[in-house]
Amino acid sequence: MFAFAEGLNCARLPAWDEALDELDQDDEVEPLHVVRFGAQVDVQGVTSPVNR
Repeated sequence: MFAFAEGLNCARLPAWDEALDELDQDDEVEPLHVVRFGAQVDVQGVTSPVNR
């Protein structure tokens, strides 16, 4: 199984589902970053490229 590692101590990072399960268990968890898209933002630069 392939896993990503944290850069400083090479600790294995959890898979997406594992991370979400951990977040569900903590009622006091707060996001570190929040992105809000509004009318003033052109989100095409954020989405992945697709063949058109």
